[in-house]
Amino acid sequence: MRVKYGTAAAKSGARIISLCGFDSVPSDLSIFAAVQALRAKVPDAQVETARTWHSVFGMAGGGTLATMHQMQPDIGRCFLDSSNNNSLRPVLFMLFDPLVLTHPETVRFNPDHQDDRNRMALAEWWNLLPYPHTIFKQGVSIPFFMGVCNSKVVHASALALNYGPNISYYERFLPLGFELTLGFGLFSTIPSLIILFAIAMGGLILQIPILSDLLLKVFAPPGTGASDEMCAKGHAEVYAEVKAPLSVAGKVSCANVYMEFQGDPGNMVTAQCVVESALSLVLDRDNLPPRSKDGFGTPAELLGPVLLQRLRNTKVRPVTVKTNVRKSEREHEYKVYIF
Repeated sequence: MRVKYGTAAAKSGARIISLCGFDSVPSDLSIFAAVQALRAKVPDAQVETARTWHSVFGMAGGGTLATMHQMQPDIGRCFLDSSNNNSLRPVLFMLFDPLVLTHPETVRFNPDHQDDRNRMALAEWWNLLPYPHTIFKQGVSIPFFMGVCNSKVVHASALALNYGPNISYYERFLPLGFELTLGFGLFSTIPSLIILFAIAMGGLILQIPILSDLLLKVFAPPGTGASDEMCAKGHAEVYAEVKAPLSVAGKVSCANVYMEFQGDPGNMVTAQCVVESALSLVLDRDNLPPRSKDGFGTPAELLGPVLLQRLRNTKVRPVTVKTNVRKSEREHEYKVYIF
């Protein structure tokens, strides 16, 4: 869309944000807020590592499942580099180009950003593995099922807003939630792996011809989904961490942001994020960040602090946002900050 309509959007003065629901406001804004908090202490901080951990409770609707079913990954484009005689890529893509949402001329098709592309693609591959975290007392996380999509948004924000020239982003899922993962520690490995296997099998079934069509038609046709009561009980939490190298003087090196959204992620959270994004464009246009060259961009790039403030101040399911900045690179425990 950006390649096709960027010229027209640039002339019209429009701001076009493709992913401003649950995909991908929680990931994008939490990292944005963490970077802002870090730079409030150290203005010249250059982030090298950014992570988010997600805990969600909700239910995918029939429309979402239909979209997942209809998505056909372009395997050839992931493995072959068309700009170099279809040779094998140094680092294979995970579904799409990590820079797919960036500006076509200045970043996406600019050979000067090939190192960024490879570094970000490699981070996406590492992100497919389950592994423990010191901050959760060796509690285990698994890949977040929306990470492949959300990472593209965070990558675009990182380059547009200059988070750091060598940034890598990792998106994780805590299937047991924050508190249970912390409590179980390394014993969270088995249930986490079981849930990872179940998610993988579900995704595989959605790609099986005939069988997937039949199952979706019978059990989850488009238009069906969670009840109002189920949606009200849902939630989405994200814990973001950004790290910049310590200076000689030992300045601030880490910042964390915790955000909690009320309601089912795919329904209530998405509706809230989309509506508040639209209201930001209409009611707060004088306070918005600078517009991109062609008008296309991410929530953090084109809405940034305005959207964050709207979410915190809304009287309809206000979003919890807590920030912590630390002066040590040493790993911390999640509970020290949140609780």
